Amino acid sequence: MGIFSKRTLPATSATSELPIRVSDYSDSLEGRAEAATAALATLARASDVGRPFGPGFGLEQAREWLLQILPNQSELQAVGHVAGDTLAAGFRSKRIDFDTIDKVLGIDGEGVRRFGLSRRQEAANIQAIEGAKETLVAMARDDLLALRRWHDDVSFMAEVLAYHQMAVLRLELTRDLGQ
Repeated sequence: MGIFSKRTLPATSATSELPIRVSDYSDSLEGRAEAATAALATLARASDVGRPFGPGFGLEQAREWLLQILPNQSELQAVGHVAGDTLAAGFRSKRIDFDTIDKVLGIDGEGVRRFGLSRRQEAANIQAIEGAKETLVAMARDDLLALRRWHDDVSFMAEVLAYHQMAVLRLELTRDLGQ
């Protein structure tokens, strides 16, 4: 099966209720992308900037919502490219860097202290975001070989999209993306 197949994703075990009604959006890819962004935006209010986002801190819920809203691999991939490209452009223009992303996603020293993450929680969150960071670097460099895992592993693809979209939403709140 090719990397741009329309394979339907397997249903996840325990579906969490979406914070939006997908039927309020167009049934096109653009409409579902808007619905996905709207769902994740409920985890990206101004008060959430700097709050940890990762395992045990909303990542699982965000990934679940993305898999519900974007029911096939090609849609997930297309929306993932948009979020990744937005961040990659910020990197290329030097408006943002990984320290900025760590800060808005609450895995910098300040976020860890402020929200009382244990060393184990901190390590799990840092380890989990590394894949999203590596994928972002590969997107910025158009390194197709490095993007292989992202193209082949649907769960990883949804996780990376959750991180990238959450970073975009929170950076937009801080104006660090210059939008």
